[in-house]
Amino acid sequence: MSIVIEQFIRKLNNTELNSQSTNDSYIRLSKEIQDFVPADFFKFLDSKQVSVINKGTNKEISADKWLRFQYYPSNKEYRIVSMTEIYEAYNPYPGDFVVIEKITDGSHFHYEVSMKKLNKLSMKFHKKSSSFEILNLLEGNNITLLDKDVVINYNGNDFDSKIIFTQRRKKREDSPTDTDFYEILNVPDELLTEIDRDSFVEILKRGSKFYISVEKSWEFNKFER
Repeated sequence: MSIVIEQFIRKLNNTELNSQSTNDSYIRLSKEIQDFVPADFFKFLDSKQVSVINKGTNKEISADKWLRFQYYPSNKEYRIVSMTEIYEAYNPYPGDFVVIEKITDGSHFHYEVSMKKLNKLSMKFHKKSSSFEILNLLEGNNITLLDKDVVINYNGNDFDSKIIFTQRRKKREDSPTDTDFYEILNVPDELLTEIDRDSFVEILKRGSKFYISVEKSWEFNKFER
């Protein structure tokens, strides 16, 4: 009998990683995710009821940690909570991926959680201010991209650009810290129209060239082995 693997991949932001000291490390599950991913994938994710392996340590989630799927009625939001042990094993930056796999062998199943780290400049676009929040400025050499004349490729076409600081403010009234916002000069209108609420805008360096793209924040796959 073949082993069935269901795989949920989610790109993480600052708040989910608790980089702004909100006292929680979690994964937010949007309505779009809820509508697409089979309900029992998240329903049975509970480290007190089923084996959940942290692939960063190759051990099960500690007994005093309760990684689980939970609904928050106060803001009508679904989350996977208590992700701290996973994040500590990988030391991720915003824009990195968490991978949750439900592995079913006959009538038995367990979960495995890992992360994929990529050296990209990851950003979120704030439509109201037409500016970008850089999520992982301190990762690698990302900070060297600021205020520098660069040629960026988008869908095969080059454009002259520069990433410049525009303002520092709170994203929301209840935000614990201020956030820096930036403008990408000459960014194509076509790129901006690609962006939706959960999209990430990423700049990747290959050799001496820079490439910009709009990436989905999640995907779900199912396969057998």
